[in-house]
Amino acid sequence: MKRLKIYLYIIIFVFYACSDSTGPDNDTDSSGDNNTVIDQSGGTIKIDEVEIIVPAGAFSEAVELKVSDDVEQINWESVITKTYQLEGIPSDFKEPITVRLKYEGELSIKSYIVIGNEIPKKDMENLVSYSFLPSEKSGQYLESVINPFQTTELPAKYLNKSQDDIGEQLVLYFFGLSDYQEYTTNGGHFHFVFPLDVIENVVELGTWLEETYEMFYNLGFDYSLINRWTQISKVSVRVLPFTVSSLSTLEEYAYSLVDFEDYDNEIYKMSFNLSKFSANNLDTIKIAAGCAFFEMVLNANNLSEKDYGNWFIKACKTWSGELFTSETNYVPSDFIGNETIPLSGFEYQEKNYREYGYGMSALVKYLCDENCYGKKLLPLIFGEIRKGADIINAIVSSIDDSPEKWWPGFLSSYISGNIYNQPPSTFTSEEVLKGEFTLTESDSVKSFHGMFCDLAADIYSISIDQGYFDHADTLSLSVESTDIRDDYITILLFAHRSDKLEYLCSGNEIVLTDIGEITEDNTVLAVVANCFMEYPYHDDIEYTLTVNVEKQIEDVPMYSFNSCFIRHSLHGHYITSWGAEIDEKINPYGFDSDGILHGTQFTGDFNKEANGLIYEGNITCVFDESFNTINSIIFKGKTSKVEDYYQFTFNFTAQNIGLYKEDWEGRHYRITGSQFSSNLTSFESRLEWTTKFNDEYWKELTQLNPGDEYYIEIRFYDE
Repeated sequence: MKRLKIYLYIIIFVFYACSDSTGPDNDTDSSGDNNTVIDQSGGTIKIDEVEIIVPAGAFSEAVELKVSDDVEQINWESVITKTYQLEGIPSDFKEPITVRLKYEGELSIKSYIVIGNEIPKKDMENLVSYSFLPSEKSGQYLESVINPFQTTELPAKYLNKSQDDIGEQLVLYFFGLSDYQEYTTNGGHFHFVFPLDVIENVVELGTWLEETYEMFYNLGFDYSLINRWTQISKVSVRVLPFTVSSLSTLEEYAYSLVDFEDYDNEIYKMSFNLSKFSANNLDTIKIAAGCAFFEMVLNANNLSEKDYGNWFIKACKTWSGELFTSETNYVPSDFIGNETIPLSGFEYQEKNYREYGYGMSALVKYLCDENCYGKKLLPLIFGEIRKGADIINAIVSSIDDSPEKWWPGFLSSYISGNIYNQPPSTFTSEEVLKGEFTLTESDSVKSFHGMFCDLAADIYSISIDQGYFDHADTLSLSVESTDIRDDYITILLFAHRSDKLEYLCSGNEIVLTDIGEITEDNTVLAVVANCFMEYPYHDDIEYTLTVNVEKQIEDVPMYSFNSCFIRHSLHGHYITSWGAEIDEKINPYGFDSDGILHGTQFTGDFNKEANGLIYEGNITCVFDESFNTINSIIFKGKTSKVEDYYQFTFNFTAQNIGLYKEDWEGRHYRITGSQFSSNLTSFESRLEWTTKFNDEYWKELTQLNPGDEYYIEIRFYDE
């Protein structure tokens, strides 16, 4: 028999979300049934302890109704009537239909007639969605009213089956229930029906839902846009003892069900599994509740679940769990197993929008991060979707930056493991890599030809033979395409660490020097990314990736120095000799230490005890390219007695000291007399007495009177 054309949307939260997986079946013994034809004038159908009263004008044509107790009996606690099945009510009936059920025992708190409707679900067994109809006592009967369904206001996009599969008539199950009570949250937006023994958890969950309501409002979601929101006072929330038969494996995970359209004219409804409704599971239930409400906000705004908007809604709902948990580094369960989806490109979403949405929750998390564009971006994007934009254009028009910036930005963060903490193995397995190769001395250049669709990325693992590769060598990468969108293709380079992939740089052309200092095992990942995101979308962009490692030809230095000898007459009128390795042949009081000439810069230190004194200091000297001039020299030196009798500090900075002569000892530079007044840029000579005296003496450059007796002499040679 055909089913009701009813529009609702069901989402699975946490692991799975369901209410009853099956309705009552026809395997039980029958105690009676009745078939009655009722036309426009109305009528009554009755068997045993149930009575269905159809008023005049309810049906537009004659309809055959069948009521039967030949069904599996509902075994919930507090059930006070038999379970019945009613078939044949058309979806477009126009007047309220009265249901009367005879009950047993005593009534307490509030009583209801519970209506169950079997919901066809694509790719899974049918579910039964239950609604509570408040009932009045009429003798030994409970009496409730089924109001006309208002399904015409809900678009068919919420269905998972075609109209022919759904049909135009109902199969309803109904029974009486007592010992339940009701609670409306302080904000007035959520109305609970629940067993009395879970009231504390109901109050806490209700407070949480009100906070969720306020959170989405503060993000910028406009509840006035929600279809018929102003016509209902609250969301209906049920806490039900879900009974599962053929889908028994789901019972352990069934937390919540959200659907639309109710028999008491409430469109928005959430149901929770009583067996899971405990303090131990409250955090999990809060995630389910928050996601359920987000489901309502999105779908009730008439956001299309077709074309390119489909996957984005899935992505948002998958990501949203982190809004409702205190868990750090929250990873949605639906994301697991779909980690590489964001690399697959825009074409893939048409093949399986659910998987694509689960994986692309990582993109939603990136865009909504407060360090990026923030959560208030979502209402802007959904606003563009409502205007008719496809999802990519909706995102592009809602963000000030161009896609060429935020898409590579997402990939760099995502592949580095900074979004959902993905390990490097996520992106380095054979199933993911488009190419894996090693550059050697005989094979130092490689080119790869690839093809991908818009919004995609291909990953290549590049290693360099360590026996051939030197830290000073250069790794160069380039990508080009004959396509007009060549400018939208870029390379992102990552260093392969033991515990993560570290983003290095990006560009159409990359030149990386000293790569051995960057990577642990001379391996990098090159991610070729397609950043094109404008309609129409393509799946045939060709590109060529070229990778090359070049050996660097080492420059033979013009000179090799490892020793320096300094002599000057700047303090008083006597000669003082200092050295960063002083040649004993030149000065009998010289000191041995090592110096380094790197390019055109020499650095050296000395620290030596001699003649009862400690001599220590350092020198930095920079030559011009010809080594004919010292461009700058910084000298810092100190002498002190071992017993700390006194301390003498001497520092100077000079520049443009010309070559004096070149001989077998090395290169000899000198400024003297009137020359050094412009060459010596700073000078300090300080004598500090620490035992016998408390006096200091120093001279600045301005206090010196240049003359022939003043000079600085510097010699460099190779020991």
